[in-house]
Amino acid sequence: MDVSKGMNKRLRKTSLLERVRQGLVTTNLTTDEEKCQFNRLIVEHQSEFPSNIRPAIIGAAVYAEKRFDHFECVLFEAVVTALAGLPFRGQLQMYVYDNVPTEEEVELIRDQWRRDRVMFATEEWNGLNSDVDTEEEVELMIRCFSFISRCFFSFLTCSAKSVFFVPLCIEVGHELGWLSNDAWLDVLEELVNKSEGPSAELDEKSLAVLIRLKEKGLVKKGCECKLICWLLYSLHNERSISFIETRLRLLIAWNPITLRFRSYPHTQYPSLYLFLNEFVEIKNEAPNFRIFEVLIELGMTHYPTKLGCVFFENNFGSACKIFGAHRVTQLIEDKLLSFLNQINGNKALALRALVLAAAIDDDISIDGVYTLLRYDPIASLTKSST
Repeated sequence: MDVSKGMNKRLRKTSLLERVRQGLVTTNLTTDEEKCQFNRLIVEHQSEFPSNIRPAIIGAAVYAEKRFDHFECVLFEAVVTALAGLPFRGQLQMYVYDNVPTEEEVELIRDQWRRDRVMFATEEWNGLNSDVDTEEEVELMIRCFSFISRCFFSFLTCSAKSVFFVPLCIEVGHELGWLSNDAWLDVLEELVNKSEGPSAELDEKSLAVLIRLKEKGLVKKGCECKLICWLLYSLHNERSISFIETRLRLLIAWNPITLRFRSYPHTQYPSLYLFLNEFVEIKNEAPNFRIFEVLIELGMTHYPTKLGCVFFENNFGSACKIFGAHRVTQLIEDKLLSFLNQINGNKALALRALVLAAAIDDDISIDGVYTLLRYDPIASLTKSST
């Protein structure tokens, strides 16, 4: 008897989060008794949930053990509002679910909330707040309402107050097995380039979260090309060049091969090809040329013997058509000179080696060989005596 009392006392002291983590409390509810016990625990541990969830729990507590459908419905909307950042309105109480909403019902609700989120993008964020809520509180909400969290957690990228919790959601989602590749990639894209209601603070925190995800191993190798593609859309969204350049350098540093090869045949192309053939209008604009310059610079840094990949496929021809042959050739020669200046040995010998490498490289067009010869014909063709 004393042992039982001691065990119950220890359970009361243990946080609900620890009990859920250890599997002592199940969130997969099938019977009325399980629902009753689970709802009672939520009411008892209301202080362990995020701050904007607690009023809904208190308000619906009277229904926790009898009207399960009403209690679940109130909590459903409370969790959705916490994730989407909109005020709790109590409108979902008209719906009655035996358990959780079906996939079709959730899609309809999510679409409505997404429209609302865009409509009220300039209003104050009313959801999770990293200045107020702790990671433990948010994790408890995610684990107790994993189905809802899975469907709505991408809204966290909408605010500088909530984006901090994105890595937590992704980690728990991976652990519980409900994070789909599409949802995961959608979130990464929003972190790279927020499509609705961006702000300087949100941009800064989103970039920090993206780096944090990479450090945790939650940015899969091979997705960088898709993220670069999404980032380049910023050229049409009046994003600053510094915004694009910072993220472009980061993504290419994570996986330089995005400069060179297709990640997925027939669907994704090297960064330079994408930029020149998909995202640049046929006019000479300084912002576009700066991005082109960055791509050439990074190409020469990672693939100097490939001449920065600028002579792959129709890259050189497209660049000349967009920016002008003289300007493009001058830029390439400047980057080539910068590369040669970094060599401690014989620069003429290094240039000749580049010419020979380009001549036998099937990836490099004849324009690449010609550009090297034109840069310094004597050094390119004369055999060094050293």
